Amino acid sequence: MEPGRNLSLPTLANLRDLGGYDCTGGRTTVGGLVFRSRALDVVDDADLATLWGWGIATVVDLRTTEECRLAPDRLGPDMAGLHLDVLAGSPDAAPAQVIALEADPHAAAELLGDGRGAAMFEHGYRELVTLPSAHRAYGAFYRGILESPTTPWLFHCTNGKDRTGWAAAALLLLCGVAQHDVEHDFLLTNRDLLPALAPVFEGFEAAGGDPALLRVVLGVDVAYLRASIDQVRLVFGSIGRWFDDALGIDDAAQAELVAALTR
Repeated sequence: MEPGRNLSLPTLANLRDLGGYDCTGGRTTVGGLVFRSRALDVVDDADLATLWGWGIATVVDLRTTEECRLAPDRLGPDMAGLHLDVLAGSPDAAPAQVIALEADPHAAAELLGDGRGAAMFEHGYRELVTLPSAHRAYGAFYRGILESPTTPWLFHCTNGKDRTGWAAAALLLLCGVAQHDVEHDFLLTNRDLLPALAPVFEGFEAAGGDPALLRVVLGVDVAYLRASIDQVRLVFGSIGRWFDDALGIDDAAQAELVAALTR
């Protein structure tokens, strides 16, 4: 299969799976098993039926409790939801502060201008590696896959780019996908999400905001992901040690997870 295919549905943007990437040892990540997307708060019945047709029975929500309260997921009658708050322990929760900024160009300029936005997100991506709440959330997600390795999963945050982006990147890195391919997959969010957010950009600009400023928080930059990877190497030494020392997924369980996700 072609890696990074855009599977976005009419009411669910930034949807793709992790399949098709070459791994060390001649293996390839399995398609149709682990899907990523933005939140399912506005997904319609037809698109839910499509997800069910793909076999997706569990939807993992990585958002904060408040995000879930304001925009709860819509799930099909046979779909289970699993809420795992990655940023529960963050004093800043930078990747979750997007909604308020979309409606306030002045506040966005104050918070994000002169490179402050990029610095904030790079800090946020480092937190995704070190926060105890992130360790609990990501560990529970990956262990869930281990417990049900043949059933397709869907995971998301608000726009499916930051908390979701690191969750996907960490899995791909563990499977032995080359960093340049992981970065390529990460950046596909700009292809798959930003067109769906055109009305947000238009409204922001009409209110006097600079669309380029908003893109800092609604898009992704490779520097964000590299901040997470650098933090893994700085604190833990390798992605495998992050899985073991931070998430409690030891070498044997890692090997089992890789075997389930690759062929």
